[in-house]
Amino acid sequence: MTATALPRIEVYSTLTKKKAPLETVKPGHVGMYLCGPTVYKPSHIGHMVGPVIFDTVKRHLEYSGWNVTWVVNVTDVDDKIIAESATRGTTMVKLAEEIPSLGEVHLATTICGNDLVYYGIHALETAYAVLGPGAVSCLNVGRPGRNIVRVRFESGRDLVLMVGEPQYMSGGFRITLYTKSGRRSVEPDLTDLYLYLMQAFLDMVNEGRKFAVPLDEMVEVIAVLEAGKRSLAEGREITIAEVLQ
Repeated sequence: MTATALPRIEVYSTLTKKKAPLETVKPGHVGMYLCGPTVYKPSHIGHMVGPVIFDTVKRHLEYSGWNVTWVVNVTDVDDKIIAESATRGTTMVKLAEEIPSLGEVHLATTICGNDLVYYGIHALETAYAVLGPGAVSCLNVGRPGRNIVRVRFESGRDLVLMVGEPQYMSGGFRITLYTKSGRRSVEPDLTDLYLYLMQAFLDMVNEGRKFAVPLDEMVEVIAVLEAGKRSLAEGREITIAEVLQ
């Protein structure tokens, strides 16, 4: 099938907030870049969502006559957290281990720059890696592009998820725990990140690692992000149970 015979396909433009005809830089050729999994701990169902969805898009485009180049990265945030915090002796794993000695954690924050769902999921996952699951509701008191989501847990703990798009906030990740005795933070250094990503990916392949899949936790993480979006749109607190109905 030639480029001139390609069927008309419309895609949603986040720039114009409406559908527009698919126009590629090279006629007949589509380049796709997918932000892949953040391998901060054992693999989970969320790592499957992106590849499955975009693999379907890729296959549809190829079936429709386009040539497609598809590139996926693997983000290993924890390697950089370890590198960043080596001088402080604090990693995400150690942060979780420190909780009993820190005392009751009633408040925590996790932040990152960019989109609430596609980047906020990484920030939220770091919090879950340290604090565990148990969210019951979300209240987003921010504005479009500037999300400030209070996530309330059944334990009574509140987690503030703050995600700002590039025009409001620079990239990067940080998690901070607050207790009566003080605070503890971990912030990865993203310098030369992709060198670490490639090495981590090669190590994973060479060692033939096998991972468990904490399905319930990943479903909850996705539900929290959806509740945060819905809360901003509807101007009210959204329970996780509502989202999971």
